[in-house]
Formats: sequence, C-alpha cells, structure tokens
Amino acid sequence: MDKPTLLIVEDDDEVRTQMKWALMQEYDVFLAEDRQSALQHLKQHKPAVVTLDLGLPPCPGESREGFSTLTDLLQSDPALKVVVITGQNEGNHGVQAVGQGAYDFFCKPVKIEELKSVLARALNVYHLERQHREQLTSGISESFEFEGIVGNSPQIQRVFATIRKTSAWDASVLIVGESGTGKELVARAIHRLSARQNRPFIAINCGAIPETLL
Repeated sequence: MDKPTLLIVEDDDEVRTQMKWALMQEYDVFLAEDRQSALQHLKQHKPAVVTLDLGLPPCPGESREGFSTLTDLLQSDPALKVVVITGQNEGNHGVQAVGQGAYDFFCKPVKIEELKSVLARALNVYHLERQHREQLTSGISESFEFEGIVGNSPQIQRVFATIRKTSAWDASVLIVGESGTGKELVARAIHRLSARQNRPFIAINCGAIPETLL
C-alpha cells in the first residue's frame, strides 16, 4: 500500500532533515525550503498534507512570507491540509493562519508524537472530503445524504465539512442554533465519525432537568 504524501516546508536544513527522518515511516516525505520550491513540489507530487514554517526566506525572521506561501498553496489546492509551525511566542500567528485556511498550528519546539497525531487527523479529513467530492460528482443522488442529514446546498455542504473536521478532534464540541435546526443530528454525525463511534451516544435534555439534579 502506498504511503500518503507529506510536504515539509522549512528553511532550516537541520530541522527539515530531523522531521523527515521522524515521519518517513508513515509518509512519503518531500522537502522544500521556500515558497517557490513548495509550489513546485505541490504541483509535481500533489501531497495531501503540508507542514509549513512561517519564517521563510527572504525574511526568515518574519511571518509575512509564510502567510504568502499559505495563501498560494491553498489557492493551488483548496483541499490541501496545511499544519502551520510558528515560534514559541507567536501563537497569535498560528490562530491567524487557521483563520486563513490552515488546518492547525504548532508552536516550536515541535513534539513529534503530537505532530503525528495531528497529521493523521488532517489526512483522515482530507480523505473524507475527497470521498464526499467524488460522490457529488458521480451524480448518485440529487439530494446528497450525509450521516442521516440530507441536503446539497452550499450552506449545508459547509456544515458537512465542519462535521468532518470536528469529528477528527478529541475535544468537547458546542453546537448552537435555533430549536429544530438539527443540532442533535449534527452531534450524532460527529459521534459516528469520531474515534468514540463504538461507544454509546447519550442525549440529555438539560432544559427538562432541575439545575441541582443536573
């Protein structure tokens, strides 16, 4: 079975090499040191996941070139999952990167086992979204059904994409919306796609239980 393709964009040769050796068992790894080489690898090898250091030449002490690279990568392949790596005291840059389309971010120094976990989740979301696109383009049904929820509008497709991304995380989720909009359907969909899918899903109506008893 072919290994998934990973692109590491990092200007520090030593860090690039260390990351490659740490991840080459699980991935077919390619290395880039700047924006131009990253885009060349993207076009040639079509990776599913990218790790991107924001401090790239010609201004490695700033994040400007890294953000420009993120924009170009996602414009070239909107389905790409980019995990941004930033400085220890620059968590705000990571949050900004996620707002601009990155899948997640890490602060240096990177803990490889945690990075492996995030990359695995990103890859899982990538495959789920690709499967979804293939089903849409195959014309199987005019009203696409996803985990018990039916719809094919752009708005509901964005909801489906959020469900796929959220289900990959081991974290609490708050779902908000008017009564009758399908919050429990969304919760059940997240549960079915999550690592807890074989455990019970228990729905509790908190509004019907007194505060002290709850």
